[in-house]
Amino acid sequence: MGTVHDDAIAQGWVAGALNVLTLDELWTHHLKSTDVQPDEMQALADLGESLQSSWLQVTDAGALKWLREYVYANAERVAEGAAAADLPDMPEEWANADAVRTKAVLRIDQLLGASGNEDERLSAKIATLRDGSWVSGDLSRVAVCLLLAVSAITTFAIGQALIGGFLATWFTTGGCPQALVSPA
Repeated sequence: MGTVHDDAIAQGWVAGALNVLTLDELWTHHLKSTDVQPDEMQALADLGESLQSSWLQVTDAGALKWLREYVYANAERVAEGAAAADLPDMPEEWANADAVRTKAVLRIDQLLGASGNEDERLSAKIATLRDGSWVSGDLSRVAVCLLLAVSAITTFAIGQALIGGFLATWFTTGGCPQALVSPA
């Protein structure tokens, strides 16, 4: 079982990840229209900068290193939480502590690996908006799926099966298992 302090740090990371996911949804929603007014483009660039800042916080190397150790140490709680959620299409590795120690840690490492590319993509999109040109706004599918996977796993590790189940449902219904096919 994690300490209260460690669980609170993990919960703070999940809150940050949810901020990224909801900012991305908001940004994407408002950039669906190609008929965005110039003043709106500046506001959307500001929103993009908020998204980018939040992205960099949740994908910080130190934060993800700590999270990797936390999830590894709490793999039993992840497996128990995933089993308690009892959802169809739940990734099997989430309900097995040994698999959590390898696959969940792999997802955290993949999230760290995606950090720089997503930061560059966001910077380019923000600059395009600042220049007054339209651009689609969203994180890559892989980045969103990695955030969802790591958030669900971390929430199970905290012992919050209901919230973990919500995130796992978002992960599975969003087609993430197919988007994150693990290397053999």
